[in-house]
Amino acid sequence: MSSTNTNKTEVNLILLDDDPIFLLGLREVLKGEKFKDINVIATGKIADFSVLLTQDQNNLWVVSLDFYKYPSQSNNFLKSLEKLNIKYPDLSLVILLPWGFVGDFSLIPAIKGYCYKNSEIDELVKIFRACALGETCFYLNNSVVKSQNIYTWFNTQIKLGLKQIQEE
Repeated sequence: MSSTNTNKTEVNLILLDDDPIFLLGLREVLKGEKFKDINVIATGKIADFSVLLTQDQNNLWVVSLDFYKYPSQSNNFLKSLEKLNIKYPDLSLVILLPWGFVGDFSLIPAIKGYCYKNSEIDELVKIFRACALGETCFYLNNSVVKSQNIYTWFNTQIKLGLKQIQEE
């Protein structure tokens, strides 16, 4: 990923998470000099999504889904995206996942990327910048993957995991 290419575009984010401390922390970190191209337009809870969507949909949405703590809320959000894709075809989301969660989001066109919530801030911002430029980008297990076919990536991860288990 070329940093000169991705830093030329301003990235407007709407951050949604039910954890107000995480939202506050992420928003403050993104105000730093290193991330001048990142603008946090709004923050809120996941329940605020549909209200905020009617006001402004041309930004990159960063939504934190905790499938371990709130499985039904997270699944309901994903189901609502299937319907919203029709109404808002340009909707772009990055999903933040709890550590260790593995899911297939490739069938939901609005999801342009995902990564673990506890990833390094530089890695999160790489995903934000890439997805804001229209790329599909995933960051799991300390590697950024740009791909339209997530199945290939999952297959590689499974093979690497089995190899590591065998070696141990």
